[in-house]
Amino acid sequence: MDPDRCDPVLLSCITMEEIQFVLPLIFVVFGAVLIWTLVRSELRKLNGHQPKRGTAAGEGETVHSVYIPPQSSTSAGHTIHLRHTKDPQKHAQAMMPANARKKDQTK
Repeated sequence: MDPDRCDPVLLSCITMEEIQFVLPLIFVVFGAVLIWTLVRSELRKLNGHQPKRGTAAGEGETVHSVYIPPQSSTSAGHTIHLRHTKDPQKHAQAMMPANARKKDQTK
């Protein structure tokens, strides 16, 4: 094997000059990512984190209005208001069958 010839499998084609040229660029990119992460972290501390999805427990109800279009040309459409509680206990009680709910309330 010729010692002047490079072997791509062993990455012996890379010279020391190429490494010395690329190493500062790698550090600059790494530093930029680090600074961006720190700035983002500080901005989140100042502004607070994004609100979590969903609803908090026990803070009233969510009201949805649903418009039902008319079924024929002579009838009028109407709006239904659906209420959904944000309290998980009340929601669980509402999902119980009626006979189990009565037993639960007598305890």
